[in-house]
Amino acid sequence: MNTVQKRLLTFGGMAVLAVPLSTAAIAYACTSIATVATSAPSALAGANVVVSGKGFTPHDAGDTNSAPAKIRFDDIDGSVVATANPSSAADGGKFSVSISVPGLAAGDHVLVVTQNGSDGRPAYGTPARSVLTVLAPPAAPAAAPVANLVPALGEAFVIPTLTAPSGDDAKLTKAVASCKKKFSTKKAKTKAGRRSMMRKRATCITSAEKKYA
Repeated sequence: MNTVQKRLLTFGGMAVLAVPLSTAAIAYACTSIATVATSAPSALAGANVVVSGKGFTPHDAGDTNSAPAKIRFDDIDGSVVATANPSSAADGGKFSVSISVPGLAAGDHVLVVTQNGSDGRPAYGTPARSVLTVLAPPAAPAAAPVANLVPALGEAFVIPTLTAPSGDDAKLTKAVASCKKKFSTKKAKTKAGRRSMMRKRATCITSAEKKYA
């Protein structure tokens, strides 16, 4: 076999190997990444929020070949607050489920949705993440003083005027929305930038709560 024949044989083998590799790469690239979003960017602990996802592995209650999607906060191994059954692949592997926000500290928290495949390993494209801001509860109004409720003999009884509760929910809601828009993580191009935006947004929201609560 001469040198030219050897080179042709080598190139032919490389071409044969490239076909299945290219096919696999195309199939991998066409698989969607799982994403998740919440019906509101912020909420009080105990409030109900709708979590919606797409791009997950299809699952129904009687399916033993896959697992449901599991919703957690701040950690992929954290406590499961709810589960969801994604729709068929033709429908995009979607789900929508209402959850009760757990009693987390006020500030930004990462909502994490995990899902395992039939082999027990994380399904492709998971976990999916989204940021949810837990709002601090409004401050309780100060109690009115109780002194001098009983008049002295001969004095007229006067009902004391109670102080109206402080705070302005409309202004607080508007301020929180402004903080989220100003310090949106979508503006950041790196993980460090997103973390910086989350810290700035949390500081902005805390300031707004102190001002209007």
